[in-house]
Amino acid sequence: MPALYPGERLVVCKNPLLAAERARKRADLLAATEAKLEQVAEAVRREWRPLRGEARIAVRADRALRSHKVGKRFVDHDPQAAACARSSPVAPARASPATRAKAAGRKRAPNGLPVHSLRTLLADLAILARNRVQPAGAAPTDVLTQSTPVQERALRLLGVKP
Repeated sequence: MPALYPGERLVVCKNPLLAAERARKRADLLAATEAKLEQVAEAVRREWRPLRGEARIAVRADRALRSHKVGKRFVDHDPQAAACARSSPVAPARASPATRAKAAGRKRAPNGLPVHSLRTLLADLAILARNRVQPAGAAPTDVLTQSTPVQERALRLLGVKP
């Protein structure tokens, strides 16, 4: 079906009963989350053993937001500005710079090298080879394959000299 309408987004029919039920559940979850956040605020304001420290308050507030999985509803964003950024109402939404940065860093260590499981690291190390070459009339010499930065780091961490 998308091949019939290239570059277009298809619209589905809306079920008003399902929308009303979801709105009710969302309102209930938001109310429960707001109540938990109010408990955190009361813990900060209380006189006897008040909750202190930015980190401790943040942990408690995060726990309250994640308990009903509605934390994204409390994020301040501007849907009108996001709609204006699109060239057309049917144009696909573009990934935000934060989303692109997160995707770019996926499966990479902080040093920029790819992250491996044991299986993929062993497969990567299995590519290394030592070839004995003996030209005609000369002494044999060992030639090592060129190792990648990942292989060099793994061998250095293992304390192995190629």
